[in-house]
Amino acid sequence: SWQPAQEVAGDFYDFFNLPDGRIGFVVADVCGKGIPAALFMALSRTIFRVLAMSSEDTPDQLLHEVNNQIRADNRANLFVTLFYGVLDPISGELHYCNGGHNPPVFVGNDGSYKMIEAGGTALGIFANVPYRAEKITLQPGDVLVTYTDGVTEAINRDEFEYGEENLMECIYRNRHYTAQEISLAIATDVYTFSHGLPPADDATIVVIKRSE
Repeated sequence: SWQPAQEVAGDFYDFFNLPDGRIGFVVADVCGKGIPAALFMALSRTIFRVLAMSSEDTPDQLLHEVNNQIRADNRANLFVTLFYGVLDPISGELHYCNGGHNPPVFVGNDGSYKMIEAGGTALGIFANVPYRAEKITLQPGDVLVTYTDGVTEAINRDEFEYGEENLMECIYRNRHYTAQEISLAIATDVYTFSHGLPPADDATIVVIKRSE
């Protein structure tokens, strides 16, 4: 699910099949708005996709390489935060790396839920930044939601933010539905919370659910 703001900005997400049969996915948010952010987003997305599909790097190695490529061509002095995951659709094993992005929400099939803590540095600022890969295994019925800050920072007429707690509760309430239905439920909940006010920032939601 993707909701663009009124002004051109820089969220993007992507899915791709890797040569070894696993699935790669990325959710990213470029700082800033307008044409420079949109161009930087296009550059970042292209670099990421090309390197991800042409190398056998682990997620941390890939982010290191992507960061250096973006940094070398960063005339606009912008940066991008992103979450990258590589999912084995058979075993449910997910290797991931976070580059300064919002922490994803994990909801287990037993009803437990938590934030997958954020870490790492945004890409495009410094060269040769080290990143750390982590691993979890999604069991049947488990849900992982990645998103951009346009979701949690959506405000209502009283200028309160939607926030991480509302997001986790919405995912928990809808955890038994399909990934597409969960994504729609979140988008609807954010819209209802903000009383239909135009979004100030792009809002992107990507839901991964292992089939039961």
